[in-house]
Amino acid sequence: MKSNQVNKKLIKILQDNKDRDIGRNMDFRYVKIVDGFRHLTPISGYDDIAPLIELTMRVGERGIYTSHPLVGYSLTSGTTGAPRYIPCTQEHIEDYKNEFLSIVGKERTLLLFESLPRNKKFTDGAYLDSISGHMLYSLKKKMKRLNIVNPEPIIFINEYIDSEYLRALFALGDESITQIFAPFSWCVVNLFDCIERKFDMLLNDIKNGTIDSSVNISEELKKKLAPYIKPDPKRAEKLKSLYHEDFFNGAWVEKVWPEMTRVVAGGGGSFSIYSRRLKRPLGKIAHNYGLYASSEAVIGKAVTDNSELYTLADTPVFLEFLPICDDKCEALLPDELEVGKRYNVLVTNNAGLYRYQLGDVIEVVEMKDGKPSFRLAYRSAQKIVIGEAEITEDKVFDAICVLEQETGIEVADYTFGTEDDKCLILLELDPDCDNKKKCADISPDYLAGILEHELSRCGNEVKCAVKFSEPQTQLLYRDVRRWREKIVIDQIKPVRVLDNPVKEKFFKKMVE
Repeated sequence: MKSNQVNKKLIKILQDNKDRDIGRNMDFRYVKIVDGFRHLTPISGYDDIAPLIELTMRVGERGIYTSHPLVGYSLTSGTTGAPRYIPCTQEHIEDYKNEFLSIVGKERTLLLFESLPRNKKFTDGAYLDSISGHMLYSLKKKMKRLNIVNPEPIIFINEYIDSEYLRALFALGDESITQIFAPFSWCVVNLFDCIERKFDMLLNDIKNGTIDSSVNISEELKKKLAPYIKPDPKRAEKLKSLYHEDFFNGAWVEKVWPEMTRVVAGGGGSFSIYSRRLKRPLGKIAHNYGLYASSEAVIGKAVTDNSELYTLADTPVFLEFLPICDDKCEALLPDELEVGKRYNVLVTNNAGLYRYQLGDVIEVVEMKDGKPSFRLAYRSAQKIVIGEAEITEDKVFDAICVLEQETGIEVADYTFGTEDDKCLILLELDPDCDNKKKCADISPDYLAGILEHELSRCGNEVKCAVKFSEPQTQLLYRDVRRWREKIVIDQIKPVRVLDNPVKEKFFKKMVE
């Protein structure tokens, strides 16, 4: 498909919105081909649409950027920490709902999704929630017919709670789970960490049909959950019999849930390190990377289990791909992409986003019959520049993988930034004794040398410095953000780049 041809998805969106303020200003009614749209509509970002969103939220002004009624705004902060409000229409949410139902099917599913408390309604009548929260509310009437482990009070949240422990409690108490479904792989890693850290407490609650008093929930929520919690000493005893000293160091998931067949969770880009951490507890259980989706659009679906590759989802969204290059480049359509090249993703949807730059960079791995298979490479904001070196999160991760191979050290997480014209890399080690012993015999300068060498192999000549973060640093910062920003725990992304004073202060304070 060439850019001077008609694109049915694009024309449908433009015709629907030709009489809106943006549509009139951009002359959508006259657009017949892709090139005409590109000529009239510049590439945009959140700062471009934010003033218009402010008008609809605060003043109640309607019909500015979409003809479809807004049912809500998706709260997202991505990796920047700055809140963004992405407009949602029912048609927009329908894409997520259809993909969700396809994945859940008839499986006995533990969900690692939840809504925000719906206590914020704007002047235009729309609610604030996460995109997964909006999707879940659109399915509320159907939820009882789905085979979901989580009781409704911890899916449709009315207060800010310690949902992670509650999920672990209901998950561990249910032997029949066949899949876990999460937006990102680090949600699953954190659930497994919670189970390991609080195993004794969880067994006690399963045995007695209780919720430990240390769990941060209200009496009202306890009453709502009471019908779902029954004493199960038999299950508690079985779980206790499975446990031994090295239980959590091996493939323990299939022992706890013998019918488990897969985990569905996004696992590329920033989440690659967590996908790798899942391999040991999952053993032979498949990891499917699920959906490549943002608050703005469902973009891709996993090609197969245990693969980082996605193919484009069949949705009404119009997608373009802007090559990563130094020269002025033109955006391309899916069948114009090239294997081995990297691209920024541009979205045009029916909720009022036009040529909107997501900030995600993909790398095309295969092309078949004009359809690309691709992997998530990095977030465009997740990089630092030192001199002429541009260091992205995927290059740092690749270098860390080599460091592990050469030293035997296991890295659980990482962040990076600049310090004294060096690339400072903070390593959070897997908290076991072997790691501590290995690190005791290896100097940080030696580790920095390995990282420097690997970064230079991809054209980044830069000096490195290595320091060690306390265990669970990323998890602690996630929880700080959760309570400070009042956002859904599942939508928070890990920090990779120390790109502002708040992050730098926190992570450098957590250096051992």
